[in-house]
Amino acid sequence: MENFKRIEQKPTAKISLPQAEAVISLYKEKFEDNPERIEKLKEIFDVFLEQSLTNSDVYSSKELKASFPWTVVRLQDIAKKLFKKNYKGDQVFNIENTDEEITKNKKLEFIFGSAFAYSHGDAFAFTEEAMHQIIKRLPSAIKALQQGLEPEDFEVFTLGMPTNTFGEISTDFSDNLKKDSYEYMGRLYSEFVTEKTASEKDVKQNIKFYGISMGGGFAAKTGEKLLENKVVTQESENVDGVSVENKPYLQIQSMVPVSMGL
Repeated sequence: MENFKRIEQKPTAKISLPQAEAVISLYKEKFEDNPERIEKLKEIFDVFLEQSLTNSDVYSSKELKASFPWTVVRLQDIAKKLFKKNYKGDQVFNIENTDEEITKNKKLEFIFGSAFAYSHGDAFAFTEEAMHQIIKRLPSAIKALQQGLEPEDFEVFTLGMPTNTFGEISTDFSDNLKKDSYEYMGRLYSEFVTEKTASEKDVKQNIKFYGISMGGGFAAKTGEKLLENKVVTQESENVDGVSVENKPYLQIQSMVPVSMGL
């Protein structure tokens, strides 16, 4: 046993979001360096990251023969975890919802990004938008829990790219991308959105696509495919006598370079 040396294991470094660290640094610089509030911010982002990692997955399309990484964070889950930790009680698990409308409305946001290398295009590349949406809704969600009500039903998905190391592209899908990349990426993402928006009856869904750079084109094409397949609507009222109440209402916001000159 003389040839074996004892190896001491070093403590594992804590995983953190670079985006969250940047936000905290900016908060200190622009607002206040208050240790108590900074600690609260860190707590929120720690729970956000924990939920993001827990919910991370890879979506695979058998028809298109391609896959991509994705994740989702849910406002209710994050708010309830923070509430339970800070209020030290079980009130969060004894919610009596007195407003039926709250339970019948659900909001979902899908973030479409871009990638320039295999290391890009993961489910965290543009998580700043997900952070922003959760943070701005947290105060009202915590207030609802304090009143014994369910918080707003809101989920935000961050979609990766099949070119990422966790994704997969078959030869067939690669050939199709060469023909029309936006068309086939739109088909892939629309298949995913269709699956994730299929929900119980009588739930009114509002969907927002948030496309960044090249993702703006993906968001637009995905919306086009969903409209073609009559999965979503952009009409808020009945059209030609056909009810659209049970179809998710879709809005698209694209953050594209001004040089595109649309």
